[in-house]
Amino acid sequence: MPKLAGDAPSRRRFLKTSGTMVAMIPLVNLVGCSEEPKPAAPAEPAARPEAAAAREAMPDRSATPAAPADAAPAQAAPPQAAPAQKMAKLEESDPQAQALGYKHDSGAVDAAAYARHQADQLCENCGLYQAGQGGEEGWGGCGIFPGKLVAAGGWCNAYVPAA
Repeated sequence: MPKLAGDAPSRRRFLKTSGTMVAMIPLVNLVGCSEEPKPAAPAEPAARPEAAAAREAMPDRSATPAAPADAAPAQAAPPQAAPAQKMAKLEESDPQAQALGYKHDSGAVDAAAYARHQADQLCENCGLYQAGQGGEEGWGGCGIFPGKLVAAGGWCNAYVPAA
């Protein structure tokens, strides 16, 4: 590119002015960012009149006499057992019961299909059996069939001897 006589000073002047301006653009942006208004702290909620009235209605506990040091601590009443919920009995036709070979009567288990079954294996002596659930005599809950009652004399392939 050939040099032109009046070209050099104008180019220098352009580089000088544009270089300075280009160098200042990031500073201008930073200054612009730092001047953003900061969010105001949330105002404290005003006390509601009903809350103030409730506080005034409360008795002053500071005037309550202290219990003697040798007094026995008050004992809480023992928790009352919740009434047993009525649970449905597991039907032998239930798909999960059929998959595990569940029978209400352990003697009715097909020995050919379930070779591990033994006559003394009953739900009532299984580790998964939960006696007393459901409130029915001879029936109880089972960890394998949640929400259902199984017969105490029943059996399924998930039998685990109680510890």
